[in-house]
Amino acid sequence: MTTSKSKTTRNKPEFPMGAEMPADAKAFVEKTVDQAQAAAEKASEFAHGNVQVFDASANAFKNNAAELQLKAIEFAQANLNDVFALSRQLLSTDKPETAIEAGKTYVENFGKTLVDQATELNALTVKLAQETAKPVQDIANKSVADFKKDFSA
Repeated sequence: MTTSKSKTTRNKPEFPMGAEMPADAKAFVEKTVDQAQAAAEKASEFAHGNVQVFDASANAFKNNAAELQLKAIEFAQANLNDVFALSRQLLSTDKPETAIEAGKTYVENFGKTLVDQATELNALTVKLAQETAKPVQDIANKSVADFKKDFSA
């Protein structure tokens, strides 16, 4: 049994070696390459911009989180010092009325202190959130403005 191989013929133009590409085909290829290069440059710019936005957000978070942590430690230390002061005061008194009055004063002052500390920590938390989100908001606003500009053009 013999097998014969059949050749498939394709209808494609053959250009002899050294022949020049037709002008319209050359223009089309050049235009395609230019468009591909422009798209690659835009993608690179977009990626670079995203890295910058991420970096700015990360730095804002890091700086504000450190400030928030230090403030929380400061408050904890102040509250602990107040407890030690109350303990010393209670140990130095010999009258129950004096101890009760000292405890009452401590509780009143501590309540006010906690409200003040919570207010300050809340402000720092809001600042952290706003400054961390700001780079993302800025790039989103710029993108919307660019889209509007491109769309209206």
